[in-house]
Amino acid sequence: MEYIIPCRGKRRRIACADEGVKEHDNLTNLDELSSRNRTESVASTAATNPESDTDEDEDPLAEEANQLQNEIILKKLQRANGEGEEVQLIHTSPQAKLFEYVKVKSNSSDNGHDDEGAWTYRGEGQVKFIRCLEEGYNRGMIRMELTKNCTLDILMCHEVTHEDALPMNSSRGKAYTWICKDWAYKTTKKTFAIRFDDHLQALEWKQMFEQSKVNNCNVRRGVGVPDAAAVDDVTTTFKTLSTAAVSNPSK
Repeated sequence: MEYIIPCRGKRRRIACADEGVKEHDNLTNLDELSSRNRTESVASTAATNPESDTDEDEDPLAEEANQLQNEIILKKLQRANGEGEEVQLIHTSPQAKLFEYVKVKSNSSDNGHDDEGAWTYRGEGQVKFIRCLEEGYNRGMIRMELTKNCTLDILMCHEVTHEDALPMNSSRGKAYTWICKDWAYKTTKKTFAIRFDDHLQALEWKQMFEQSKVNNCNVRRGVGVPDAAAVDDVTTTFKTLSTAAVSNPSK
């Protein structure tokens, strides 16, 4: 007698002395064997650890990690919107595009020439002027932040004290450039440029820039530091000054 057994996708015939000839399909045998192995594996896993699903859902470490992640996201959202007990949103400018002048060290710099550079596009978003109300050295200081659209990335964050925003040529809209010490990622000296599509929007931002610089210089001299009673009038005062400046740009 002979049996036909599977062997690498082919049939192989073997002689047998007692039984008749039986043929077995190779693919059918392989499917049955694979299915049996999977069933046995699932059964053995369930027998050894019957509460594995319950333990995973009730893992205290995973729950604590999710809670911490949610708190971080919430803090980033509050920072991006200028919310919180220790800050106050003074003004929000319309959409603007931010650029940074990035220097590239060249071989000619060793001979006394300046490093070459180029303007790099950083992103688009709204510029927020936020006043610090936290007790300490920075109480009363106004910082300028730009948060990238659809993300929580802060592209620009610094206080304005002695910087000058100078107009620059632009093919469309109105643009300004200035040099500052920014701490969005780490405290470094950077050259920024910001561009608005509308001239009035750019003028409004420029006026808030100058008002923040005057405020910060006064705070550094100990003048105009807000107390608990004056904090409520901050937003109203700045909005009034901004509206007057936009309506009378010649003054």
